[in-house]
Amino acid sequence: MVNSSHPRHARYHAQCVIALLLEDYFFTYDEKDPWNQMPSWLSELLLNMSKIENLQEGYEKMCELAPCSPSHLCRLLKQICGKTPTQYINQERLKYAVYLLAQTDREILDICECCGFSNVSHFYHLFREQFGVSPAKFRKTI
Repeated sequence: MVNSSHPRHARYHAQCVIALLLEDYFFTYDEKDPWNQMPSWLSELLLNMSKIENLQEGYEKMCELAPCSPSHLCRLLKQICGKTPTQYINQERLKYAVYLLAQTDREILDICECCGFSNVSHFYHLFREQFGVSPAKFRKTI
């Protein structure tokens, strides 16, 4: 259960506000940037894939929700995001894992499963590759 009065919760929200302020006042966007030319269906698909129930199902769910062939989806996502669908899904799963590690006391194995990773070893490998530490050490440093 997430406790809204917990210091980590306040810290997380403060970091989000700072990130939004930095983005609004210090970054400009190039009109030729592929992110600015993303088709609306792809934006909607990525928004739908941010839902945990879709992330848990992974690539198969992404292909099911996409109004195009899997190969077209792969090409377009790689062109715009610089990632394959699997890389994108794993990135989003890891973001959710970080949130759960910071905001809950759930067991790491439970978090792994909740985020859609069926292989604990693969979860640890991706987490360490992305953040440089294991999930347990990450939790201790927050």
